[in-house]
Amino acid sequence: MKRVTRTVFPLVLKKGHVFHAPHISLRVISAPETVESAFAFVVSRKVTNMAVKRNLLKRRGRHIVREATEKLKNKYTGVFFFKKDADSLSFEELQEEIASLLSHARIGG
Repeated sequence: MKRVTRTVFPLVLKKGHVFHAPHISLRVISAPETVESAFAFVVSRKVTNMAVKRNLLKRRGRHIVREATEKLKNKYTGVFFFKKDADSLSFEELQEEIASLLSHARIGG
């Protein structure tokens, strides 16, 4: 899994399909055949002022998505947006929300 580049990010925001969960949103598009799957995680300061907590959410999200999308045949580019109160989620709750978003998007999980 790669990270979303600055050139692809606006394309995902403009043309991506949106899926919502209580604490996370996902915008996703199908990636070209030659590109591997890439995902980004956006945690606003409105979610939490502490950079340590924002980075923790991003690290946990990357870990969960990496495990969930290892065996994908199709390639996707997606951006996860964390909403308010997402910093209060445990790892298991975060894992469940991301898995449900990926299954609704028919990516994996």
